[in-house]
Amino acid sequence: MGSTILVADPACVDRDAFCTALASTHYRVVGKCRHGDTLLETVQRLKPWLVAIDLHLPGLSERPGEAAVVVVQRVTDRHPQVNVLVLHDRTNANLVVNAMAAGGTASLRKPLRPETLIETLDKLNNPRGEIASSKMLAVRVKRSVPLSYKGVDEGFFAGKRDALATELGLMSVVMHTEEKLARGRIIAVEIALPGEAPLKAKMQANAVDAVPGLNRFEVTLGYVDMSPEERTRLHAWFRRMLERPSSFPRT
Repeated sequence: MGSTILVADPACVDRDAFCTALASTHYRVVGKCRHGDTLLETVQRLKPWLVAIDLHLPGLSERPGEAAVVVVQRVTDRHPQVNVLVLHDRTNANLVVNAMAAGGTASLRKPLRPETLIETLDKLNNPRGEIASSKMLAVRVKRSVPLSYKGVDEGFFAGKRDALATELGLMSVVMHTEEKLARGRIIAVEIALPGEAPLKAKMQANAVDAVPGLNRFEVTLGYVDMSPEERTRLHAWFRRMLERPSSFPRT
């Protein structure tokens, strides 16, 4: 499942808004560019799953207003496996057709709505339409299940730590553990879904809070990377849980 994104936008505030919209999801912005002249080298170096290109992006063209279309063409020619999300506003909507013809995978109009952005990214990951609704993405099921983890930067022989997942969702998991994880730490997680093999994913600690009166911490984890097979299993399990409205409370 694709998750790494490179944002190419000349406006700092828009680059930051893009990152903020994805902060609690499994998608990761791995790089930012503000000029087309540096984009191709950055794509080659980072090898992202998707590049978001604003049509106001300057560079790589002698004709004003068409630089970003040329950038889209160059990216798709040199990196055909990379998805390109074309970003535009009402002032340059006339260039969208050209950008899509140059190889754009999808387009969105700014200002971006976080739920629309996430839904678009999910559709690119699941072209057959097997995605959750925006409302479903925000739900977490309150259910306590065992969980084990270790840092992705730890060696093969490093032991896994046991913890407890108290809330499970398609975008995040709430975990209780005795270890105080650093915010931003990425860990490899195995969640013991009842009646199934452990669900494996890489997750990032987005929030870490002490649990009052207990010698443990509540950690909100966001998905960073997960195989398509594991993502399908998670969706199927989650849908089954939501079909039992009286069984588990939700947040």
